[in-house]
Amino acid sequence: MDDAEKNMAEVELECAVYGEGTVFPVKIARDAKVSALQEAIFYKKRYNHQYKFDSSALTLYLARKEGGAWLKSDPTLKPFLKQGRQSDSDYVVEMIPNWKLNKPAYFGDFKLGEEEIHVLVELPEAAAGEKSATAQMVKEIHDQVVQTKRKRYVHSEMSSNKGNALLQDLNIRVKPVGTVPFTSRDPAPVQAFKWESVCDGRGQNIALTEEQQRERYREYVEYNIGDVLAEKKLCVLGVEKGKNILSVAVPGHDIDLVGRTDILVLSALAKQFPHYVELLPEVKMLIEVKKVVKAGSGFQALSELIALDFLVDDPVMALLTNLTDHWQFFWVSDKNNNYVIIQTTT
Repeated sequence: MDDAEKNMAEVELECAVYGEGTVFPVKIARDAKVSALQEAIFYKKRYNHQYKFDSSALTLYLARKEGGAWLKSDPTLKPFLKQGRQSDSDYVVEMIPNWKLNKPAYFGDFKLGEEEIHVLVELPEAAAGEKSATAQMVKEIHDQVVQTKRKRYVHSEMSSNKGNALLQDLNIRVKPVGTVPFTSRDPAPVQAFKWESVCDGRGQNIALTEEQQRERYREYVEYNIGDVLAEKKLCVLGVEKGKNILSVAVPGHDIDLVGRTDILVLSALAKQFPHYVELLPEVKMLIEVKKVVKAGSGFQALSELIALDFLVDDPVMALLTNLTDHWQFFWVSDKNNNYVIIQTTT
Protein backbone atom coordinates (compact mmCIF):
# COMPACT_ATOMS: atom_id res chain seq x y z
CA MET A 1 0.00 0.00 0.00
CA ASP A 2 1.49 3.36 -1.04
CA ASP A 3 1.37 6.53 1.06
CA ALA A 4 -1.78 7.84 -0.67
CA GLU A 5 -3.68 4.62 0.02
CA LYS A 6 -2.51 4.64 3.65
CA ASN A 7 -3.80 8.16 4.12
CA MET A 8 -7.20 7.32 2.61
CA ALA A 9 -7.57 4.11 4.64
CA GLU A 10 -10.00 4.12 7.52
CA VAL A 11 -8.84 3.88 11.10
CA GLU A 12 -11.02 2.86 14.04
CA LEU A 13 -10.52 5.17 17.01
CA GLU A 14 -11.74 4.30 20.49
CA CYS A 15 -13.32 7.41 22.00
CA ALA A 16 -14.36 8.08 25.60
CA VAL A 17 -16.47 10.91 27.02
CA TYR A 18 -15.58 12.75 30.23
CA GLY A 19 -18.46 12.84 32.70
CA GLU A 20 -20.58 10.25 30.88
CA GLY A 21 -18.08 7.42 31.17
CA THR A 22 -19.10 6.04 27.75
CA VAL A 23 -16.65 4.38 25.35
CA PHE A 24 -17.35 3.78 21.65
CA PRO A 25 -15.49 3.29 18.35
CA VAL A 26 -15.52 5.72 15.42
CA LYS A 27 -14.33 4.74 11.94
CA ILE A 28 -12.83 7.62 9.99
CA ALA A 29 -10.31 8.25 7.21
CA ARG A 30 -6.81 8.59 8.55
CA ASP A 31 -6.32 11.82 6.58
CA ALA A 32 -9.58 13.36 7.80
CA LYS A 33 -9.47 16.57 9.81
CA VAL A 34 -10.12 16.67 13.53
CA SER A 35 -13.29 18.65 12.77
CA ALA A 36 -14.60 15.64 10.83
CA LEU A 37 -13.96 13.46 13.90
CA GLN A 38 -15.83 16.01 16.06
CA GLU A 39 -18.80 15.74 13.69
CA ALA A 40 -18.67 11.93 13.60
CA ILE A 41 -18.69 11.77 17.41
CA PHE A 42 -21.45 14.37 17.62
CA TYR A 43 -23.85 12.40 15.43
CA LYS A 44 -22.83 8.95 16.66
CA LYS A 45 -23.70 10.04 20.21
CA ARG A 46 -26.88 11.77 18.93
CA TYR A 47 -25.95 14.96 20.75
CA ASN A 48 -27.94 16.83 18.10
CA HIS A 49 -31.08 15.41 19.75
CA GLN A 50 -29.97 16.29 23.28
CA TYR A 51 -28.27 19.67 23.15
CA LYS A 52 -28.29 22.95 21.27
CA PHE A 53 -24.53 23.23 20.63
CA ASP A 54 -22.96 21.95 17.40
CA SER A 55 -20.09 19.55 16.81
CA SER A 56 -17.44 22.29 16.92
CA ALA A 57 -18.18 22.78 20.64
CA LEU A 58 -16.73 19.35 21.47
CA THR A 59 -13.16 19.48 22.78
CA LEU A 60 -11.02 16.48 21.83
CA TYR A 61 -7.82 15.45 23.60
CA LEU A 62 -5.25 12.93 22.49
CA ALA A 63 -5.47 10.07 25.03
CA ARG A 64 -1.73 9.67 25.11
CA LYS A 65 0.73 10.83 27.74
CA GLU A 66 3.76 12.87 26.80
CA GLY A 67 5.86 9.73 27.20
CA GLY A 68 3.85 7.97 24.48
CA ALA A 69 1.64 5.63 26.54
CA TRP A 70 -2.04 5.44 25.51
CA LEU A 71 -4.84 5.43 28.07
CA LYS A 72 -5.72 1.82 28.91
CA SER A 73 -9.27 0.48 28.63
CA ASP A 74 -9.46 -1.36 31.95
CA PRO A 75 -11.68 -1.37 35.09
CA THR A 76 -10.21 1.97 36.22
CA LEU A 77 -11.34 3.76 33.05
CA LYS A 78 -15.00 4.41 33.92
CA PRO A 79 -14.28 5.99 37.35
CA PHE A 80 -11.55 8.07 35.67
CA LEU A 81 -14.05 9.37 33.10
CA LYS A 82 -16.91 9.88 35.56
CA GLN A 83 -14.93 12.37 37.63
CA GLY A 84 -14.67 14.67 34.63
CA ARG A 85 -11.57 16.31 33.26
CA GLN A 86 -9.16 17.31 36.02
CA SER A 87 -6.75 20.25 35.94
CA ASP A 88 -3.76 17.97 36.49
CA SER A 89 -4.65 15.55 33.71
CA ASP A 90 -1.77 13.69 32.03
CA TYR A 91 -3.55 14.01 28.68
CA VAL A 92 -2.86 17.64 27.79
CA VAL A 93 -2.73 17.73 23.98
CA GLU A 94 -5.91 19.38 22.75
CA MET A 95 -6.61 18.36 19.14
CA ILE A 96 -6.85 21.32 16.76
CA PRO A 97 -9.96 21.17 14.50
CA ASN A 98 -8.25 22.05 11.20
CA TRP A 99 -5.34 19.62 11.66
CA LYS A 100 -5.40 16.20 10.04
CA LEU A 101 -5.48 13.00 12.06
CA ASN A 102 -2.45 11.62 10.24
CA LYS A 103 -0.13 14.30 11.60
CA PRO A 104 2.74 12.66 13.50
CA ALA A 105 1.66 14.61 16.57
CA TYR A 106 -1.67 12.75 16.50
CA PHE A 107 -2.00 9.30 14.94
CA GLY A 108 0.59 9.42 12.15
CA ASP A 109 0.89 6.19 10.19
CA PHE A 110 1.53 3.79 13.07
CA LYS A 111 -0.81 0.94 14.00
CA LEU A 112 -3.12 1.62 16.91
CA GLY A 113 -3.14 -1.03 19.63
CA GLU A 114 -6.08 -2.88 21.19
CA GLU A 115 -7.60 -2.24 24.61
CA GLU A 116 -6.59 1.40 24.37
CA ILE A 117 -8.43 4.70 24.31
CA HIS A 118 -7.30 7.06 21.58
CA VAL A 119 -9.49 10.18 21.98
CA LEU A 120 -10.95 11.83 25.08
CA VAL A 121 -14.07 13.93 24.52
CA GLU A 122 -15.12 16.88 26.69
CA LEU A 123 -18.59 18.37 26.36
CA PRO A 124 -18.96 22.17 26.58
CA GLU A 125 -19.70 23.59 30.01
CA ALA A 126 -23.15 24.77 28.94
CA ALA A 127 -24.19 21.15 28.24
CA ALA A 128 -24.60 20.55 31.98
CA GLY A 129 -27.50 22.98 32.01
CA GLU A 130 -29.04 22.32 28.61
CA LYS A 131 -32.23 20.34 28.21
CA SER A 132 -33.23 17.93 25.51
CA ALA A 133 -35.57 19.23 22.82
CA THR A 134 -38.51 17.46 24.47
CA ALA A 135 -37.68 18.79 27.93
CA GLN A 136 -37.29 22.28 26.51
CA MET A 137 -40.71 22.04 24.85
CA VAL A 138 -42.27 20.95 28.15
CA LYS A 139 -40.59 23.86 29.91
CA GLU A 140 -41.91 26.36 27.36
CA ILE A 141 -45.44 24.97 27.73
CA HIS A 142 -45.11 25.26 31.50
CA ASP A 143 -43.91 28.85 31.14
CA GLN A 144 -46.99 29.68 29.06
CA VAL A 145 -49.31 28.06 31.61
CA VAL A 146 -47.90 29.96 34.57
CA GLN A 147 -47.41 33.10 32.41
CA THR A 148 -43.85 33.44 33.65
CA LYS A 149 -40.72 33.05 31.58
CA ARG A 150 -37.44 33.26 33.46
CA LYS A 151 -34.33 34.74 31.91
CA ARG A 152 -31.17 32.65 32.20
CA TYR A 153 -27.72 34.22 32.13
CA VAL A 154 -24.73 31.84 31.97
CA HIS A 155 -21.57 33.53 33.26
CA SER A 156 -19.26 31.91 30.69
CA GLU A 157 -21.54 33.01 27.82
CA MET A 158 -21.68 36.68 28.77
CA SER A 159 -21.13 39.20 26.00
CA SER A 160 -21.42 42.97 25.88
CA ASN A 161 -25.05 42.73 24.76
CA LYS A 162 -26.03 40.15 27.40
CA GLY A 163 -24.06 41.97 30.07
CA ASN A 164 -25.78 45.29 29.40
CA ALA A 165 -29.16 43.52 29.38
CA LEU A 166 -28.40 41.98 32.79
CA LEU A 167 -27.38 45.35 34.25
CA GLN A 168 -30.57 46.89 32.90
CA ASP A 169 -32.76 44.04 34.20
CA LEU A 170 -31.33 44.43 37.72
CA ASN A 171 -30.98 48.24 37.57
CA ILE A 172 -27.24 48.14 38.22
CA ARG A 173 -24.87 50.96 37.32
CA VAL A 174 -21.12 50.44 36.86
CA LYS A 175 -18.92 53.35 37.91
CA PRO A 176 -15.18 53.46 37.05
CA VAL A 177 -13.05 55.03 39.77
CA GLY A 178 -9.37 55.89 40.17
CA THR A 179 -6.90 53.31 41.42
CA VAL A 180 -7.54 52.67 45.09
CA PRO A 181 -4.26 52.39 47.07
CA PHE A 182 -3.73 49.43 49.40
CA THR A 183 -4.25 50.53 52.97
CA SER A 184 -3.09 47.47 54.89
CA ARG A 185 0.44 47.17 53.51
CA ASP A 186 2.75 48.51 50.81
CA PRO A 187 2.18 46.69 47.50
CA ALA A 188 5.15 44.61 46.34
CA PRO A 189 6.06 44.09 42.67
CA VAL A 190 4.65 40.83 41.28
CA GLN A 191 6.30 38.81 38.52
CA ALA A 192 3.94 38.10 35.64
CA PHE A 193 2.55 34.60 35.24
CA LYS A 194 4.05 32.60 32.34
CA TRP A 195 1.45 30.91 30.15
CA GLU A 196 2.88 27.60 28.89
CA SER A 197 2.71 25.55 25.71
CA VAL A 198 3.79 22.05 24.72
CA CYS A 199 5.75 20.80 21.74
CA ASP A 200 3.85 18.63 19.26
CA GLY A 201 6.92 16.53 18.43
CA ARG A 202 7.75 18.44 15.26
CA GLY A 203 8.98 21.61 16.87
CA GLN A 204 5.61 23.35 16.79
CA ASN A 205 4.31 24.75 20.08
CA ILE A 206 0.69 24.13 21.07
CA ALA A 207 -0.63 26.61 23.61
CA LEU A 208 -2.20 25.00 26.68
CA THR A 209 -5.70 26.19 27.54
CA GLU A 210 -6.57 28.16 30.66
CA GLU A 211 -8.26 25.07 32.10
CA GLN A 212 -5.14 22.95 31.57
CA GLN A 213 -3.09 25.48 33.54
CA ARG A 214 -5.64 26.16 36.29
CA GLU A 215 -3.64 24.47 39.07
CA ARG A 216 -0.47 26.34 38.02
CA TYR A 217 -2.11 29.75 38.16
CA ARG A 218 -3.92 28.87 41.40
CA GLU A 219 -0.50 28.18 42.95
CA TYR A 220 0.78 31.45 41.45
CA VAL A 221 -1.99 33.43 43.16
CA GLU A 222 -1.50 31.51 46.41
CA TYR A 223 2.24 32.23 46.41
CA ASN A 224 1.86 35.96 45.78
CA ILE A 225 -0.71 36.59 48.52
CA GLY A 226 0.55 33.93 50.92
CA ASP A 227 1.19 36.40 53.77
CA VAL A 228 -2.36 37.74 53.63
CA LEU A 229 -3.80 34.23 53.45
CA ALA A 230 -1.89 33.16 56.56
CA GLU A 231 -2.78 36.32 58.46
CA LYS A 232 -6.50 36.16 57.64
CA LYS A 233 -6.74 32.32 57.74
CA LEU A 234 -7.85 32.17 54.12
CA CYS A 235 -7.05 29.89 51.19
CA VAL A 236 -7.08 29.98 47.38
CA LEU A 237 -9.21 27.29 45.73
CA GLY A 238 -9.70 26.48 42.06
CA VAL A 239 -13.31 25.73 41.10
CA GLU A 240 -13.66 22.45 39.20
CA LYS A 241 -15.21 22.65 35.75
CA GLY A 242 -18.86 21.62 35.86
CA LYS A 243 -19.41 22.77 39.46
CA ASN A 244 -21.80 25.69 39.04
CA ILE A 245 -21.04 27.14 42.44
CA LEU A 246 -22.19 30.64 41.47
CA SER A 247 -25.74 29.72 40.41
CA VAL A 248 -28.60 31.64 41.99
CA ALA A 249 -32.22 32.59 41.40
CA VAL A 250 -32.22 36.39 41.70
CA PRO A 251 -34.63 37.44 44.47
CA GLY A 252 -37.56 39.49 43.22
CA HIS A 253 -36.81 38.81 39.54
CA ASP A 254 -37.55 36.04 37.04
CA ILE A 255 -33.81 35.71 36.42
CA ASP A 256 -31.36 32.86 36.99
CA LEU A 257 -27.59 33.35 37.04
CA VAL A 258 -25.73 30.12 36.24
CA GLY A 259 -22.11 29.02 36.29
CA ARG A 260 -18.89 29.29 38.22
CA THR A 261 -15.66 31.26 38.42
CA ASP A 262 -12.03 30.14 38.20
CA ILE A 263 -10.70 30.87 41.70
CA LEU A 264 -12.19 31.71 45.08
CA VAL A 265 -10.42 33.28 48.06
CA LEU A 266 -12.26 32.10 51.17
CA SER A 267 -11.88 30.59 54.63
CA ALA A 268 -9.10 28.03 55.06
CA LEU A 269 -11.82 25.72 56.40
CA ALA A 270 -12.85 25.11 52.80
CA LYS A 271 -9.44 23.57 52.09
CA GLN A 272 -9.49 21.50 55.26
CA PHE A 273 -13.08 20.37 54.71
CA PRO A 274 -13.80 20.39 50.93
CA HIS A 275 -17.53 19.78 51.44
CA TYR A 276 -17.73 23.30 52.92
CA VAL A 277 -16.77 24.93 49.61
CA GLU A 278 -20.35 25.14 48.33
CA LEU A 279 -21.26 27.07 51.49
CA LEU A 280 -18.70 29.75 50.52
CA PRO A 281 -17.41 30.28 54.07
CA GLU A 282 -16.00 33.79 54.63
CA VAL A 283 -15.53 34.23 50.89
CA LYS A 284 -13.68 37.46 50.09
CA MET A 285 -13.02 37.42 46.38
CA LEU A 286 -13.59 35.61 43.11
CA ILE A 287 -10.96 35.66 40.39
CA GLU A 288 -11.87 35.24 36.73
CA VAL A 289 -8.72 34.34 34.76
CA LYS A 290 -8.50 35.01 31.04
CA LYS A 291 -5.35 34.33 29.03
CA VAL A 292 -6.67 37.01 26.69
CA VAL A 293 -9.04 39.62 28.15
CA LYS A 294 -11.72 40.44 25.57
CA ALA A 295 -14.49 43.02 25.38
CA GLY A 296 -17.08 40.76 27.04
CA SER A 297 -14.76 39.48 29.77
CA GLY A 298 -15.63 42.31 32.12
CA PHE A 299 -19.32 41.41 31.91
CA GLN A 300 -18.51 37.82 32.84
CA ALA A 301 -16.71 39.02 35.98
CA LEU A 302 -19.63 41.36 36.74
CA SER A 303 -22.16 38.54 36.34
CA GLU A 304 -20.15 36.33 38.70
CA LEU A 305 -19.84 39.15 41.26
CA ILE A 306 -23.59 39.82 41.14
CA ALA A 307 -24.31 36.12 41.76
CA LEU A 308 -21.80 35.91 44.62
CA ASP A 309 -23.25 39.06 46.21
CA PHE A 310 -26.70 37.42 46.26
CA LEU A 311 -25.28 34.20 47.73
CA VAL A 312 -23.42 35.70 50.71
CA ASP A 313 -24.07 38.45 53.25
CA ASP A 314 -20.60 39.99 53.58
CA PRO A 315 -18.97 42.37 51.06
CA VAL A 316 -17.09 40.61 48.25
CA MET A 317 -14.88 41.60 45.32
CA ALA A 318 -14.21 40.26 41.84
CA LEU A 319 -10.89 40.36 39.97
CA LEU A 320 -10.62 39.99 36.21
CA THR A 321 -7.02 39.30 35.18
CA ASN A 322 -4.71 37.74 32.62
CA LEU A 323 -2.11 37.43 35.42
CA THR A 324 0.33 39.57 33.46
CA ASP A 325 -0.73 43.16 32.82
CA HIS A 326 -4.52 43.33 33.31
CA TRP A 327 -5.84 43.55 36.89
CA GLN A 328 -9.39 44.89 37.11
CA PHE A 329 -11.32 44.90 40.40
CA PHE A 330 -15.10 45.14 40.87
CA TRP A 331 -17.12 45.57 44.07
CA VAL A 332 -20.63 46.61 45.12
CA SER A 333 -20.32 50.08 46.64
CA ASP A 334 -23.91 51.20 47.17
CA LYS A 335 -27.40 49.69 47.31
CA ASN A 336 -30.71 51.50 47.63
CA ASN A 337 -34.31 50.93 46.62
CA ASN A 338 -33.80 52.37 43.14
CA TYR A 339 -30.48 50.98 41.91
CA VAL A 340 -27.15 49.34 42.78
CA ILE A 341 -23.72 50.81 42.06
CA ILE A 342 -20.76 48.57 41.26
CA GLN A 343 -17.40 50.32 41.19
CA THR A 344 -14.43 49.14 39.15
CA THR A 345 -10.77 50.07 39.01
CA THR A 346 -7.59 48.82 37.38
